[in-house]
Amino acid sequence: MRRAHVMPAGVWPAKMGLSSRKLSHLDRNISELVNADDGGLWTTTGPICIGGKGMTLDAACLIDGGITTRPGYGANDPKIELVDQWPTFSSRTVSKSFAWSEGGAAGVAPIATNAKGSQLPNGQTLSVVVDGHRMHDGATLTKATFSYRYTGAKPSVTNTETAAIIRRTAANIPDVTGYMHTNVTASGVVYFNSTATRDHGGSTDIFHNGGNVINLEYVPNQNNVIDKTYAYEFRLILGLPTEVFAVKLDYTITSQRFE
Repeated sequence: MRRAHVMPAGVWPAKMGLSSRKLSHLDRNISELVNADDGGLWTTTGPICIGGKGMTLDAACLIDGGITTRPGYGANDPKIELVDQWPTFSSRTVSKSFAWSEGGAAGVAPIATNAKGSQLPNGQTLSVVVDGHRMHDGATLTKATFSYRYTGAKPSVTNTETAAIIRRTAANIPDVTGYMHTNVTASGVVYFNSTATRDHGGSTDIFHNGGNVINLEYVPNQNNVIDKTYAYEFRLILGLPTEVFAVKLDYTITSQRFE
């Protein structure tokens, strides 16, 4: 809302005597104008509405803080239109999931599904190339959780159990320079090149986990900023009959770059 006029309706007579009160009023109104050159801080008691032609910002401008769009005037919907740009955040977390049924498998036995749709591989290598909206360009992949459980009795010895994240080039060649973890054992997981294996120490009790759900957490420590010029393949290699569940991907993002 505009400040009240010094004179009624903003109409000044041709001749009048100026009083210090009116000059003070005028001075106060001028001092409270928005300084578009130096900027400043204004604590408004209501929203600032810009109508007409709206507002255009050049590439050097920045809008930050909490931004809320509200119903517009007339038939115009509220919107923020960006040209070849995207909103940015200081930081936020996003989780995505995908099912193994979206990919393929290789092995000697067929894949079945149960009533929940979970894959039941028997000595299989499951593989999914994840693309589209689940790989957020420019985001940092902080964790991939592979969840599964063994459906049979506890074995007498441990068996194959390996998860992998493979970054592939545009020519569909594994990028051996883009492993997401250094070769080290960390938080109970053994990392080697693109693979991750639980460090169960040969214990069949730990390996089998009583037939309960196992969450193998692959926590990258390098090369984990998503670059959509690559394809990302997720693998799970299991040597025993297993019920597998969706893989959960956790990201930290700083922008709403198009997925």
